[in-house]
Amino acid sequence: MAVNWYFRYYSSKLGASDVIGYDTDEWSVINSEHNAQPNKVTNMEVLHGDSNILFARMWLFDVVIANINRNILLADIPHFVNVMAGKHLRLY
Repeated sequence: MAVNWYFRYYSSKLGASDVIGYDTDEWSVINSEHNAQPNKVTNMEVLHGDSNILFARMWLFDVVIANINRNILLADIPHFVNVMAGKHLRLY
């Protein structure tokens, strides 16, 4: 799961089988879907919403990549841990 277009794009190109992203800004979601086409990214789904949207489909992720505001990131860490397959979160 990757939060911004750059990370979603490179996650796909580096071999991620499925890439799930979300954004709170509707234009960013539409733009991500638009950018996927010319870059031949076919394994990406982008959702409109906040981290709560991750629970909608009961996904488990091997990797979570986030590039968002520090305060939002700190608030969302418990959500990210809950959707991690191994329940381990590494921060870099």
